[in-house]
Amino acid sequence: MQEQQHEPDKEITKRRGRRLEPLDESAFMLTMAVPCKAIPRRDEGAHSEHVFPLKVLTPEWRTIYYPVNEAGSTEFVNRFLFLISRAFLGKARLVAWADQTHLTELPGMSLDYTGANNGLFTHLGKYIKYYNEFLAEANDGTTGLDAVRKVILDALNAGPQFVAVQGLSADFEGWKAQVADQRATFMGYALKRLQDPSSVLRQISAATNDQDEILKCLFQQMLADSQTIEESTVTIGSVSAGGSNAGNGKVFTTDDLDGVSSPGSRSGISYPAMIEYAGRKTELAVPSESMTLECTQADEAAEFSWKGEYPDPLGPYGLGPEGSGEIGTVREIHDTTESILTNPDFEEFTTPDVPDGWDIVAGAAGNEIFENTNLADVSHGEKSLKYTATGGASIEISQSISDSTVTGKQLYLVSAQILADSGIGSGTFLIQFEGTGYTPGSTEKIEIASASLPTAFDTRAFFVAMPASIPSDFKLVIRWSGTPTSGKSVYIDDLGIAPVTYGGGIGVGIVRGPTIFGLGDRFTFSVSNTEGVFQAAFREMFGVQLPSSSSPTISDTLAQ
Repeated sequence: MQEQQHEPDKEITKRRGRRLEPLDESAFMLTMAVPCKAIPRRDEGAHSEHVFPLKVLTPEWRTIYYPVNEAGSTEFVNRFLFLISRAFLGKARLVAWADQTHLTELPGMSLDYTGANNGLFTHLGKYIKYYNEFLAEANDGTTGLDAVRKVILDALNAGPQFVAVQGLSADFEGWKAQVADQRATFMGYALKRLQDPSSVLRQISAATNDQDEILKCLFQQMLADSQTIEESTVTIGSVSAGGSNAGNGKVFTTDDLDGVSSPGSRSGISYPAMIEYAGRKTELAVPSESMTLECTQADEAAEFSWKGEYPDPLGPYGLGPEGSGEIGTVREIHDTTESILTNPDFEEFTTPDVPDGWDIVAGAAGNEIFENTNLADVSHGEKSLKYTATGGASIEISQSISDSTVTGKQLYLVSAQILADSGIGSGTFLIQFEGTGYTPGSTEKIEIASASLPTAFDTRAFFVAMPASIPSDFKLVIRWSGTPTSGKSVYIDDLGIAPVTYGGGIGVGIVRGPTIFGLGDRFTFSVSNTEGVFQAAFREMFGVQLPSSSSPTISDTLAQ
């Protein structure tokens, strides 16, 4: 007997009570008190029954319907008893008892990723295959739209038959737009497949059928199930400064994502932020483009416009090369530094040789730690911090960082201007964050062997992902340890810190140098992405990346 489906009563989700009572060695009795009105259902037989649309409240069960009471009853059912076999834990079998015994084999609630008939990626792969084939056919060098148009125009213009080809180019552009629309339609159908309640939404515990909610929950479920797709590899080229730049600051780029920031957008598709992105490499850049940063406001904390290449005029599903277009503005990191650090440029010394806002941990003011006013050893402003080795093991200051000034799982850029005497033979210079339970990564610090310290002011920087929970004793330390060569000095100036700015799937930070930026100062760099088939499709269609691996559990062949 096939049961007719009904929409559950809203009241059903209001559970009033549940208890589990042992009956014997093989079964439990589950008592549930649930207010709900019986809903008529006509069976295939001559009699009618009512069914109870039970919203099952565990993630392994589906919403199902059970026959209850007598035909024609409209009374509220207050209590039902379910016999749950111990074997149910392994076999997902439920015996429901309500005046009669009704045996139901419940389908498992695990997400089917690659099954031949019901696999989510098996089905999505069909849409993605033809989404890509429409593009390939339209751009084919021999039979594609541009190729065919050229053949026709070359032949008729040689005639010359100019009148006969009037309007032809416009028609071809219209056909291109139609292909873009068809690709967009495939995206819509792929989203519909992701929105299926019975095979996706319940399995990934999505609260709504909103696109962002589904994609976030799918990402989480894939992590839980150790499922991956073929990874994409993003490469960011070295940054080139314009030959006529007035300033000598630097641009730093990163392929690390964080758990707070949107990685950017493309052709109107915004890339949603995901906390699960924290610590992951980006796979969201377009296949190839050049990016430019140009100074549009020159001051102590300059502003730059950030541009990628021109995007396809037909939109995100068009036929031309992709580009990030106008990305936005990027402020030099000192624009926000003082909201995080006190006296980051070491201009304030209320007590001689003790920088305001900083604690002396090792060494002594006026002996190893000094307020430097010699402008030759100052990068910015009128003062800098000076460490002078006297034979001691280390020199160190630190500053506490409040959890109200930084955000957990957000990526920051930290910079400093550093200068040292020549001829230092021992010791290590270090700037990093420290705190109980926190250990910085190998690249999340400035660490320089004393013999390699710069002898002219140089901008050094590092990217750091803030811990999910900021320790109560979190601090930034500046340490020169390892018994540095006695009589030698290191100068530190113009500390900077700010959240990374994201766009086009990557992150950037801009740091001023001893000479501030001028209007029109430019920096350029390239970005490329060697993409997996599924990963490329999810980026293009939805602006997200999924868990990936070089040895994926979900093969790209499903979409080829």
